[in-house]
Amino acid sequence: MAVEIIDKRKPVGYVPTKEASVNSAKVAAIAREALENMLGHSIVSKQNFLPPT
Repeated sequence: MAVEIIDKRKPVGYVPTKEASVNSAKVAAIAREALENMLGHSIVSKQNFLPPT
């Protein structure tokens, strides 16, 4: 998803690329929340959570 947004916008430079990345993260968060609402439970768990590296 993020790659598609960046490919479509073709940002040049740090700030436009950061903005595209932040927008991609917002879209992903909305999609996750919608799925969780439909399922009635969280899809993030201790088993599938990846800690920061």
